[in-house]
Amino acid sequence: MARVYLGGAILFLPLAHPGRILELDPVRLGLLAFCALNTVIAYGCFSEALDHLEASRVSLVVAVTPLITLGAAAAAAALFPGYLSSENLDLLSITGAGLVVAGSMLGSFIRSPALRSGWEEGESSIK
Repeated sequence: MARVYLGGAILFLPLAHPGRILELDPVRLGLLAFCALNTVIAYGCFSEALDHLEASRVSLVVAVTPLITLGAAAAAAALFPGYLSSENLDLLSITGAGLVVAGSMLGSFIRSPALRSGWEEGESSIK
């Protein structure tokens, strides 16, 4: 993960204007700090999840992440109407979001072949 962060920092550094951070008002500065900290924590948790869970299970959560982001953005837009605006979603976007949630729910109910074979052999617990 450190290589990903370092690579991204090197690639985006020529396009960055770090001096503009000093121009932010306290609310926007707080939002920027929250987003930076949230990104580091989220990707740290993602990396840790990959160490402990099947990649297919972790990918189910990743599929729902944009929907959580849209919901959080709508909530933030309601709390800070002068700073943020919510997304205007049409019927096709809402239908697609519903399909993502339905697919993630269905995927979470399906056991992997390794888990299924343990249950078929009559084992009561997974090794």
